[in-house]
Amino acid sequence: MTLFGNNKKFKELYTAQERISESNRIIAKYPDYIPVIIDCSEKLGQLRKQKFLVPAEVSASHLLHSVRKQFESKKSDAIFMFCDDTMICPTTMMKTIYANYKIKNKITDGGDTDKFMYIYMASETTFG
Repeated sequence: MTLFGNNKKFKELYTAQERISESNRIIAKYPDYIPVIIDCSEKLGQLRKQKFLVPAEVSASHLLHSVRKQFESKKSDAIFMFCDDTMICPTTMMKTIYANYKIKNKITDGGDTDKFMYIYMASETTFG
């Protein structure tokens, strides 16, 4: 059980086998990219899409900037990203976050788990 969003929406839409085959297909086709599933707090609203293909060599703030464009949030709202109930530092490279995520979740190249990285986003009003 996770403290934050558990991405039930994506996991309910697709079976485990469908997620495994899709993530394997994406990684085989785009080895320098990370398949990411993003879930958001109710305060942020819904994204047009949940599945993102993120270059491994960018920082988490780059992903945040790309996703933030899809929200109608105020400039005074800060958006925070979490992975496995841990806040993601915006300056951390995506490949580092994904490597830690794979270790924590025991994801191997030939395993029976999907290789999507699940990120939860929440907001908080910071000014006024």
